[in-house]
Amino acid sequence: MNIPNAPHISRVQIQNFRNFNFIDAELSHKQVIIGENNVGKTNFLRAIQLILDPKLSDEDRFLNETDFYEGLDSPMENGAEVRVSIDIKGFAHNRMLLAILSDATLNDDPATLRLTYHYYPTKKEDGTYEYQYRIFQGTKEDVPFTHYHRRYLNLKVIPAIRDVETEMKNIRKSPINHLLKNYDIRKEELKGIADRLKETSDEVLSIDELIHLTESINSRFSKVIGQQVDSSVSLETIDLDPNRILNTLKIMIGQGQRPVSDTSLGLNNILYISLILLSLEDNTIPPILKEDTFIKLLEEEGSEILKQCYEQNSNGNYILKGMLTPENQKTLYTFMDTYASDNKGFTILAIEEPEAHLHPALQRLIFKDVMKQNTSVLMTTHSPYITSVAPINSIVHLRSLNTGTTVKTTASLSLSERDCKDLERYVDVKKGEIYFGKGVILVEGVAEEYLIPSFADALHMPLDKKGIICCTINSTNFKPYIQFLGALGIPYVVITDGDYIMDPR
Repeated sequence: MNIPNAPHISRVQIQNFRNFNFIDAELSHKQVIIGENNVGKTNFLRAIQLILDPKLSDEDRFLNETDFYEGLDSPMENGAEVRVSIDIKGFAHNRMLLAILSDATLNDDPATLRLTYHYYPTKKEDGTYEYQYRIFQGTKEDVPFTHYHRRYLNLKVIPAIRDVETEMKNIRKSPINHLLKNYDIRKEELKGIADRLKETSDEVLSIDELIHLTESINSRFSKVIGQQVDSSVSLETIDLDPNRILNTLKIMIGQGQRPVSDTSLGLNNILYISLILLSLEDNTIPPILKEDTFIKLLEEEGSEILKQCYEQNSNGNYILKGMLTPENQKTLYTFMDTYASDNKGFTILAIEEPEAHLHPALQRLIFKDVMKQNTSVLMTTHSPYITSVAPINSIVHLRSLNTGTTVKTTASLSLSERDCKDLERYVDVKKGEIYFGKGVILVEGVAEEYLIPSFADALHMPLDKKGIICCTINSTNFKPYIQFLGALGIPYVVITDGDYIMDPR
């Protein structure tokens, strides 16, 4: 299905928060956030969480003095402020978001929303400051962005240290249970199944040993509490309450049907991220419609698109056809968004270090899968295997300076298609090493790549100790590399041997 991309954060501005003195960064739909340890990658996400994360309580959004930019002197005594603003684009196809967040509108062309977190002081009579925060829409400080609005636009963070097995088993957190909510599973269907299962499972209780065990338990229990209350004890094999039967579903892996507790951490990690991505997909177009729902929708204007896109199966349900034309997809999306929207809203996904417990090939595969989804993603990583296959326009590079961490991105980098492909091939082959240097020496060929580090060693200035990387580009077309490094704020020099063309005349 060619579903439109979900809304994404197109711009982030942060002032006086943790590592950041002031930054103003443009972003695109998928972003890979890289930088040295302790440079502020997690803090960058945390700033966005202050606005969009529904799991943060009101108390969590109050800051401590340690949350202010570290270069400020006694910030809370001197009345310093923290401000985080995010711009949202890519929502114009969604009528619900347009209506819910109309007050956040910043521009109409292109359609842009702005949300701002502001942590500010109020001066008391004794001269000290008392702090409050507000999160507001657009430029209107008196129009709040609240928990209600986060139902329709929010951020989900998968942290670097995560217990996948526990989350899979948790009824509230399990991505399987979230996925089940996308379907119209009727209680009467579940009750019929539960009744049939119960008839079969009760046969187990007729085993003589279980009958004896039940009688023994009852005898011991009644001696303790007497006959004051209804205290008879019975056994049941599984919970067959129709309201809870789906909660007993478990994921099994492989032909041997191993539970996740018996599966490798790496495989569980991939499975978990895949399920989360699946649960965040845009389900405006449902894959299955119940017969009564289908018939009711036929009464709406433009409903002829339903008969072109769905066909009824032997169970009476209407199933979405596999191959739809782009025109039919667009028409069906508009129809469903108008008459059958589930008001689920949109979630931007932030993943910290998805490479955990994965070997290089799987690191690349999980990243490529993430990049194909219509969900907007912010991903932090230390993996050269992920950065090596990341699109050139998806890089967010954090760099620590005396004036705080700077953030440079390639979202608005303008390169020709040829230059872009050359850069991506180079980064892939070199495993993204160009991203990880404090400085880069660009050279023409292999000879210089070997000689220059040797010259530095001879001068007792080894490049590795300085964090400087010598990169050969195997050509003399330095321009796209210079543009790329300049966009990321990485210092560079170019060393070339001055080849020239002889004039045949």
